[in-house]
Amino acid sequence: MLGLALLVGASAAASASAQAPARPPLLRGPVHPAGLLAPADADAIVRVSVAPLRGEPRHGAEQVDQVLLGTALRVLERKGGWERVRTPYGYEGWLTAGSTSALVAGAARWTPTHLFAQRTGEALEQPADDAAPVIDLVLGVPLRVERQVSSGFAELRLPDGRTAWMRASSLVPLAKEGEVAPSADGVIALARSLRGLPYLWGGNSAKGFDCSGYTQTVFRLNGVALPRDASPQSTCGEDIAWQAGFEAVRPGDLLFFGSKRERITHVAISLGGARFIHCATDVHEASLDPRDPDHEPERRSSLQAIRRVLPAGGARR
Repeated sequence: MLGLALLVGASAAASASAQAPARPPLLRGPVHPAGLLAPADADAIVRVSVAPLRGEPRHGAEQVDQVLLGTALRVLERKGGWERVRTPYGYEGWLTAGSTSALVAGAARWTPTHLFAQRTGEALEQPADDAAPVIDLVLGVPLRVERQVSSGFAELRLPDGRTAWMRASSLVPLAKEGEVAPSADGVIALARSLRGLPYLWGGNSAKGFDCSGYTQTVFRLNGVALPRDASPQSTCGEDIAWQAGFEAVRPGDLLFFGSKRERITHVAISLGGARFIHCATDVHEASLDPRDPDHEPERRSSLQAIRRVLPAGGARR
């Protein structure tokens, strides 16, 4: 009887979960992420939710980055079931050949209409919550909506031609390029919505971030293109003086840390003043002020630069 009760309880819980309303989208649509357009020389497109980009053509090699579903790539070399590719932001590495599909030219080229706006989720075989999954999804992947139906589902066309379904409430429409101005409000809202996600070396997705993958993703989904790594990110924007205090530091500024200015090894996003958010062990908030309970003294002692990359007077989103 106990086993039956547990089974009934689990079934009821699953049913309730399936009928639960979707969480509000993490992105404030419409959105136009930086770097979405395919480079002119792209000839492949990512067909899995997250593809590890490795330093060498073997599974045990270092993960140097991740590329997401719908990312257009240039294939530079093929070797034994692996492809060496270049990303739209100039990063190069190896991924398994099955992670991509050929990107055809002309009118048949796949073009997205929406972005997935939850941390993670699934696209399904049928327009029903209990349907089998076709592919898992992560925040910010572009998708093409073919049609929406009265049940609240949207039919998707994936980059490799497959079709799938998902709740339209988990999608936000793409804006035209330049239609939505980047803002500190949008950056901070998205940065905080990712709290608790784990640190992952080479991570650049909601399955795990490294410090610069986190900042690149947050700013990319707010229309600002940043380089992939912390050191080149530290050359973007303008310097903000901070040695006399943090009164001039605004939300959305970038904080850079290292043993010296020429050796930047970590990056964080300012929440204004002495407070910041970053990915180290996980995504969390902290402070440079020793009076705060979440003060991180090692960050205060290694702070080398603060840069402002958001345009002045950006529209509130």
